[in-house]
Amino acid sequence: MRRKLRPGHDLFGHPLPGVLPLTEESDRLSRELRRLSEDAFHHGYGQSACLIELAANYIEMESHRLNQLWRRR
Repeated sequence: MRRKLRPGHDLFGHPLPGVLPLTEESDRLSRELRRLSEDAFHHGYGQSACLIELAANYIEMESHRLNQLWRRR
């Protein structure tokens, strides 16, 4: 049985709790992570720097998705 997913709802069709845009907080967090990534790279931790960059990218993508959900409400 395939469920139809709707934006702003969980897997069971219940509306998500009040989702607010995270632009300022997510921007600050992604900038801090990118700084940490640069420090890790300069100290020779290349793989760790890549993982930290991925975390910063995920935060930006999640923030964008949450902003879209918030606008649809």
